Amino acid sequence: MGLEIEIDIGIFVRLYGLTRTEAALVAHLVQGKSIEDAAIALSISPHTARMHLKRIFMKTEARGQTELVETLSEF
Repeated sequence: MGLEIEIDIGIFVRLYGLTRTEAALVAHLVQGKSIEDAAIALSISPHTARMHLKRIFMKTEARGQTELVETLSEF
């Protein structure tokens, strides 16, 4: 049940210093996918996706997934 919207992950890389994989994970979350569904789409384990998400929180200073999605969905 994700939204099919076009997201330029390069913006997240440039603005927040995310890796391409971290940015791709954010793009999936912004589209409404769960962390598990995003992990499947990226061919990584849910554990690895959660590790990426923790680093994303540190880099973006988001305090949680909802705040992260709300902030980055503006792009």
